Amino acid sequence: MVVTDLYSQAMPLIRYDSGDLAVFGEPCSCGLDTPVLDRIDGRVTEVIYDTKGRMVSPLAVVTPIARTLEGILQFQFIQQDVKKYLIRLVVFSSFPKAEVSRISDQLKSRLGEDAEIRYEYVDSIQPLPSGKRPYIINEHHSQG
Repeated sequence: MVVTDLYSQAMPLIRYDSGDLAVFGEPCSCGLDTPVLDRIDGRVTEVIYDTKGRMVSPLAVVTPIARTLEGILQFQFIQQDVKKYLIRLVVFSSFPKAEVSRISDQLKSRLGEDAEIRYEYVDSIQPLPSGKRPYIINEHHSQG
């Protein structure tokens, strides 16, 4: 998504590439003839691909993991290869490790039944030099 913000008198942003993926929606029922966004799917840098090389929304990956957040302190999903995925988890000691089977089932329904999902339990997830801890990293960058 590329935006132009002319409202800022101090410094307007001209053709600023936000890095977000967005989907156009249907025209507004109010009659305005301007583009409408249906949804914003996330950052291009956070896009992963299924085992067939098709782009998958980051939400399709984060949602199954986030549903068990009561036991997970931090997580990071990494696509390492076409079919290889790694999930780093920082969990409470009470986290039922059997939950990863349920998470894997949900992820395979989105990524492909031939997805190889591996889990790594770590003490912490190190931030990038920017200080951010991305939830999703694509080390493979496949595009089909």
